Amino acid sequence: MDELREILHRRPIWIIRWGTGLFLLVLAALLALAFFIRVPLTSRIRLLIFRSASDDYYGRLELPRQWISCICAGQTVRVKLAGYPPEMYGYLDGKFAPPAGTVTNTMVTDNAAGEKTVPVLIRFPAGLTTTRGQHLTCSDGLPATTEIRLGEQRLLLRLWQEITIKPRLP
Repeated sequence: MDELREILHRRPIWIIRWGTGLFLLVLAALLALAFFIRVPLTSRIRLLIFRSASDDYYGRLELPRQWISCICAGQTVRVKLAGYPPEMYGYLDGKFAPPAGTVTNTMVTDNAAGEKTVPVLIRFPAGLTTTRGQHLTCSDGLPATTEIRLGEQRLLLRLWQEITIKPRLP
């Protein structure tokens, strides 16, 4: 019994000698790996879905002005409809409609949060058929949320921002 107690309570010498150095080496390798991995930079924005006179559907959203250069006409977006759980119904795939012209100061408005925004349209080439093959019906002004890909960011930078940026209170 004493032998077993001695084996369980004795610290392995190699952990004492090499443990800290090995831990720092693994940590440095993980940080170096995180520097090379790129992750998508996305944002979620609310939008409203309407039916046009030609029975096509489109979404209208207010995009913050600083993001207007991050999107392009035809860029694919994924739309989640309010009241239709994506686990059951799936998502709508949409594309940014080409703008009517260049963005001018007359197009820029202030939203409720005081941000400068630009109105943007999203077309739904497949209508209201979801990624799970279900065709949905909706009335004008159906609320939805879209996830827009704005670019890429290094994983290390994303982790650093999560650690250092203080959360905003609602």
